[in-house]
Amino acid sequence: MSQSTLKLNSTLMLLSCEKLTKRFQEANKQPLTIFENISFQLKQAEKVAIVGRSGSGKTTLLNILGGLESPTSGAVYFMEKDLTQLNEKEKSHIRNHQLGFIFQSHHLLPEFDALENVCMPLLIRGMKPHEAQKQSIEILKKVGLSHRIQHKPGMLSGGERQRVAIARALVTRPKLVLADEPTGNLDFQHTQQIYDIMLGLMEALNTSFVVVTHDLELASLMDRTLKLQQGQLGQ
Repeated sequence: MSQSTLKLNSTLMLLSCEKLTKRFQEANKQPLTIFENISFQLKQAEKVAIVGRSGSGKTTLLNILGGLESPTSGAVYFMEKDLTQLNEKEKSHIRNHQLGFIFQSHHLLPEFDALENVCMPLLIRGMKPHEAQKQSIEILKKVGLSHRIQHKPGMLSGGERQRVAIARALVTRPKLVLADEPTGNLDFQHTQQIYDIMLGLMEALNTSFVVVTHDLELASLMDRTLKLQQGQLGQ
């Protein structure tokens, strides 16, 4: 498929990538190929799980889709823009305005309380503090944490910290959320709560979702599941 054809097809998709390859080069060693010639498309409001064994390259692929890493070769079109051709300032703008990220270890800032953590992406984009706080309080209420907004991460349970991370990812009302093992550190009860909250909010916001997970129950809730194995992505 040519670059021009890919760009045309990308106008019909929220996310479209073609022939993504990622290799790592270590000194005095043969290049290590993580995956090769991966193609992938995602529609607006579609939810996709990517599964595979540890070390198969799932997180690396997710990071490339979000512009956090660059592929060795290939193109990633998000809303008609090739992320691989943008500079870091342009990619940061897209990540702040159109993408949300949820990580297994939540990556909350320990010195800030829940409200301040959720406000952060809105303040970075230049929203007035009182407006950012209002919008952040609304989404913290939706994840059931209105009574914990002034608590720092160290005062929250694992499930509560992950709910703050979900609120932070969704407070900007992104087109796409990329999640890396969002339930990996949670027990069964908290995992079920995260399912309900995360998917309910995404449906309400019409947000697309790509999740990397070992959790087959979470994967079963997606519109489709893809498996990354032996450097290839398929059904």
